[in-house]
Amino acid sequence: MANTMPRMSSNVLSVLLNDVLVGSITRIADDRNLFVFDTQYSSNPSRPTLSLGYKAVDGGLVTDPEIRRVRLPPFFSNLLPEGHLRRYLANRLNLKTQREFFLLAALGDDLPGAVRIKRSPDLEHLVDDESEETATHREDTDYALRFSLAGVQLKFSAVLENSGTLTIPVHGQGGSWIVKVPNLSLRHVPEAEYSMLSFARESGIMVPEIRLVRTDSINNLPSA
Repeated sequence: MANTMPRMSSNVLSVLLNDVLVGSITRIADDRNLFVFDTQYSSNPSRPTLSLGYKAVDGGLVTDPEIRRVRLPPFFSNLLPEGHLRRYLANRLNLKTQREFFLLAALGDDLPGAVRIKRSPDLEHLVDDESEETATHREDTDYALRFSLAGVQLKFSAVLENSGTLTIPVHGQGGSWIVKVPNLSLRHVPEAEYSMLSFARESGIMVPEIRLVRTDSINNLPSA
């Protein structure tokens, strides 16, 4: 009888702040996800802050293990996109939208802020055991946008070219601009955000550089 590797393995994601190991998320039995802090991180008084949500009343670190089924603990769940963007990325990666462990594993190289997710060796090729096929079997997977911008509004990570035009990178990585696009139910959100940020800037509030551009001037913007 031939031996096969079980599909329900204890896959592990390492959580880093830049290059500092913070902890790990382990996928265990019954599709549960367990987050624990690394002991060196938790014992370091000069540790960088992952989230104020993990700050105890006495100023210390809340180190109780967090377990969630299917979804991830709230901090990590909120790093992932929602709505149409989540469906789009999950479809391109052949992943289930509600199974956040796999989404985080796929998008962890380009998350908001300094958080990075590093896969364990057994997750080098993503295997969602409820999908009909693995992500590595999809011909277009290598060209799937792999970035995560939280929120419901459809948005993309973009690079500002020397020519002044914005380009959506093939793999989503390295973008320093956020492109927000309208849809049928939120047609004028970009104009509203541009107006409010302009008002805030004129009022003396520091805001990031903003531009209002036509969607047909953005290179590599996905059509679906």
